[in-house]
Amino acid sequence: MSFRFPWTLAMLMVSGVAAAEPAAPYCTVFDPNSSTLEIPCLAAGGTAYKASLSLTSASPLTFGVRSLGASGLAPTPGQCAVFEPSTTSIGLPCVVVGTTRMWAKLKLEANSSLSLVGAGGAVTNDCQPLVDAPAGAQVSITATGEASGTVARALVRNTTAQQQCYCVLPGHALRNTDTRYQNLGIIKSASVCVQPGQQSEMSLDGSCLNSALNTPTAGQTMTLYRDSRADLSALLQAIERERTDMNQIPVITFAVWALTDADNPIAGTLNSIKQMFRLAGLDPAQYPGLANEIQIPVIPTFPLPE
Repeated sequence: MSFRFPWTLAMLMVSGVAAAEPAAPYCTVFDPNSSTLEIPCLAAGGTAYKASLSLTSASPLTFGVRSLGASGLAPTPGQCAVFEPSTTSIGLPCVVVGTTRMWAKLKLEANSSLSLVGAGGAVTNDCQPLVDAPAGAQVSITATGEASGTVARALVRNTTAQQQCYCVLPGHALRNTDTRYQNLGIIKSASVCVQPGQQSEMSLDGSCLNSALNTPTAGQTMTLYRDSRADLSALLQAIERERTDMNQIPVITFAVWALTDADNPIAGTLNSIKQMFRLAGLDPAQYPGLANEIQIPVIPTFPLPE
């Protein structure tokens, strides 16, 4: 079995430059000295494995499996890479190459190779999450008035004497200072490097977390926080990896609400949402909101009188 990647990621790996927020022990790492790719935790069927892959070709980038065995890490959602049998894909929440990390998605092909079908969310390893209120960063976040898509904008000023890089990652969330309005979960990595004394803006993509509350109005002040629900963080990370395949707003929105509010999704979205949960390493059977879907009644129409 071999892994094949397109030239774009090949250039990153060969040059030593290559998000999510898994803990360091869970991140897949490419070692340019040994030309190996180490996957410390791959969750499949409730079991965690570790895999060591060796680089066999740089064009296209191809890895052969050196070893595969039991992992000493727990198959924690949002931390481990996840194999999803129904799509024969592997979601890697964190791939580190040199000074950069990103997420990646692999597809198991008919010839038993694994090809890269998605990658993104690249941030530098030294980026400082704004949720941690890094010293010297002045941050102002305002809502756009949208409940999904680009939901907020962050203005970041660097008051230190050196360039600083900042990031906001899937699994982080935005709290509305007015509790009558929704909080928002981040579903796409964003980062910016700011020169001393300068400021830059980041657009933040997200999805609302509270089905029963009002959509934030444009200009409302938001603050970053880490939601305590590990399964929510795992789902938001999976949405970033998978939304190229499932970019319909109802799928994303109702997937989140099924977790946060146990809401039933609308008809036609349930199977896609269950798949999204599995790709996040979550068992759909554990969530009451995924027991069934809401059938939207058909409103009869009548001809207008002549």
